[in-house]
Amino acid sequence: MTDFRRRLRAAVTHTGPGYDLPAQTETDLRAALANLAERYEQIAAKATTDVGKQRALPISQAARDIRTVLATGQLPAHLRTDEESAS
Repeated sequence: MTDFRRRLRAAVTHTGPGYDLPAQTETDLRAALANLAERYEQIAAKATTDVGKQRALPISQAARDIRTVLATGQLPAHLRTDEESAS
């Protein structure tokens, strides 16, 4: 098999040296979640009125929850079901 054909097949089948789809997919997902948490924090920080601040509390909590999941790989305790807490 020629080098061209080998490289073409590797490109089409997503195989070959340096190609690790699961690792790249997880990296992309983690980056997207971190970006989402950052945007939630920015939205919550913009609240100026009392009503706005009250609405910002669950948004900032969601950002903290996302960051907790990214850091620990587990759901925060307040989001777990009874079955998840038992195991």
